[in-house]
Amino acid sequence: MKTRSLLVLIAVSFSMFWPLFGRAAADLASDLPGLFDVVNVAPSDQLNIRSQPDARSAKLGAYAHNRKGIEVIRLSNDGKWGEVIWNGRNGWISMRFVRPAPDGGLGTIPPRLSCSGAEPFWALDLSPWSARFEPMDGGATSYDVTWSAKSANNAHGSYAFWLDSGRDRKIAMLTRQLCSDGMSDITYGWTVYLTDPFATRNEEKALLTGCCQIGTD
Repeated sequence: MKTRSLLVLIAVSFSMFWPLFGRAAADLASDLPGLFDVVNVAPSDQLNIRSQPDARSAKLGAYAHNRKGIEVIRLSNDGKWGEVIWNGRNGWISMRFVRPAPDGGLGTIPPRLSCSGAEPFWALDLSPWSARFEPMDGGATSYDVTWSAKSANNAHGSYAFWLDSGRDRKIAMLTRQLCSDGMSDITYGWTVYLTDPFATRNEEKALLTGCCQIGTD
């Protein structure tokens, strides 16, 4: 009888508190991608990176016990694992051993994003204050971000930027959306759209689409 009562108590407690854990995971998921720091790992140990959100899956590598600034793209269905980019591919880490980094971009514009696109190839470094665009043929241009805004009806992650170099201008649209560059198997957590509506040549007016990763430098 005592055993049965104990099991009932555990079941009731679990049913009461599980929605809180589930809601916390859902709230966190809507704010990703973001940066996280490793915690609660002994100095003699490491945080393993797995090929799947499962402790029995293959080990791809590991983060040091004091590693900071790990970008988590999304959570597993149960919220216990976070997807990361590791050595040119995606992997998974246990969310038990990380916590949000200060100014890690959760629910806000990250301090810096490294973006790129293919066919044509181009690269964009973007921050809330400045940007640097480099097309395939070189000739990088630096820009000031003279205006930015957050979507009024997408609270968790769509942003617009006005880039001005003094000679030309571009508009960048950034959104929290899974992205593939079409050249690799990597899944990124950010999608960016870039265009110059004031360009005089049609090819310069083209809408470029690319993927972004949070920079940690």
